[in-house]
Amino acid sequence: MRTVYLFGAGFSKDVADGPLMGELWERMNLAHQDRPQKTPDPPGTGLGDKSRREYVFDMAKETIRKLQDLAELAYCSLPNVRLKQPPLLDNIEVLITFVDAILSLGKLGVSLYSQPFEPDRFIPLPGIAESELESLKGLAELYVPIALMDLKALDTKQGVLDQFLGHVRLGTDELATFNYDLVLERALWRADRVWTPLDGYVGISCFEESLSAEETDSLIRRTLGRSKCKVIKLHGSVNWQRPITGFDHRPNILLRSKEEGEPWLFEDLEQVAFPGPERVPPPSGVPRYGYPYHNLLMLPSLIKGLCDKPVLAANWRACQQAIESASQVVAIGYSFPAQDAASRLLLGLIRDRAELLVVGPAADEIADSVTPLVRNVVPVKQRFSEWVSQGCQGLRSAKTGKGDPRTYAIIGAGMEVHKEMGCGFKEPLYQEAFAVELAKRGIPFEREKSLRVRYKDVLLEKEYSPDFVCFGEIVVEAKALDKLTSKEESQLLNYLKASDLHVGLLLNFGAESFEWRRMVL
Repeated sequence: MRTVYLFGAGFSKDVADGPLMGELWERMNLAHQDRPQKTPDPPGTGLGDKSRREYVFDMAKETIRKLQDLAELAYCSLPNVRLKQPPLLDNIEVLITFVDAILSLGKLGVSLYSQPFEPDRFIPLPGIAESELESLKGLAELYVPIALMDLKALDTKQGVLDQFLGHVRLGTDELATFNYDLVLERALWRADRVWTPLDGYVGISCFEESLSAEETDSLIRRTLGRSKCKVIKLHGSVNWQRPITGFDHRPNILLRSKEEGEPWLFEDLEQVAFPGPERVPPPSGVPRYGYPYHNLLMLPSLIKGLCDKPVLAANWRACQQAIESASQVVAIGYSFPAQDAASRLLLGLIRDRAELLVVGPAADEIADSVTPLVRNVVPVKQRFSEWVSQGCQGLRSAKTGKGDPRTYAIIGAGMEVHKEMGCGFKEPLYQEAFAVELAKRGIPFEREKSLRVRYKDVLLEKEYSPDFVCFGEIVVEAKALDKLTSKEESQLLNYLKASDLHVGLLLNFGAESFEWRRMVL
């Protein structure tokens, strides 16, 4: 039994305050508003009091306005059409599709919005130069990744993500995302490092970094092969890059933005890969997301035939194959808009005996729109965080025991303590900080609870007091050791056997990288 998870913008909106499609243009516009320009505008540009960025965005909005007017004129002049063409700024993908159709299809007849039109009504477009369209597309490809690059789970939602990932059967279930951001991947990386960007994407196996040969070898040796699952990116990623020049057009993984002093895209990846104190600084003077690096596959058209990138086709094939064999497909924060025919075709692959679970505030409306394509649709009208906190209602793969999401929530609290404090303190300090973090995340716990120990059929007078008992039945021992060994594991197992409890966790805050062990009887 396999579950396929499909993540949309509603997921990132809930856990990271990411922009929905209708909000993306404004996020792009604000992305660098407070960022100083590297060089002043040359004299004679006529920009007045405007910055170059404001000037570029004003020009782009003027091009979009002209496109909108022409689209509405041609669209509404079609026979038997009474609908108004939607605003192009409400959906960047629709805008890019429109531009690609004009630039790529030429005089070929095409259909947009399920309505045919005569190509000479659109091509060539009066009053719009080809250079304006190319500039508009380039602007979107530059500013979308900048607007989404820093998105990560809010502190109040990290525990929710840890609980959710406890339900996912890594290596069996499939994770596919329509999002450009890295919210899902960053959550996977934090969750006991079950996923790494080096080998965690379908169709991508190389990376680009300003590292020495020794550092490159260390990075591969310490992180490659850790991924227990693959992420299927259906719409590209902010960290997929390729050089503009040269003959190698394979996408590379960007691990750190190219501007000196910018952080790594995946938290603590640098410390895991390079634990030593010596670091080789990246070269300075290379602008963030600028020449000679190009953002790859950020904005593929809704008409997938307009995209000639092999890795994108491989991702869609992988998702199609996964859905065909799935017993349940879970759509989280994605609406399957009518304009995106490719995503709706995915729904047509769901087997008759399988089920589509739709999670989101608009789940009822989405369920109504996709019912003609899917036989069994179950709407859950909740935001993602609400759904998870209430036990992932309707999820067939929800389970207990070794994959209990409660243990992942506890581990997530321990990771946060280690991230804030690092190694080097004594156990009592870590235990006190861990108690604070558990309370902040709403995880019920008792400190040093007395447990009776049984020898054969006799309860002994002496009692055992573990560091923590969470959720009334999970034993947690917090250590500050150089490294966990089999001695600590055997000790915890013996405690579980003697106390009639079945699940225990060993958390070690003393090592450079946070360690944990889950023990289940």
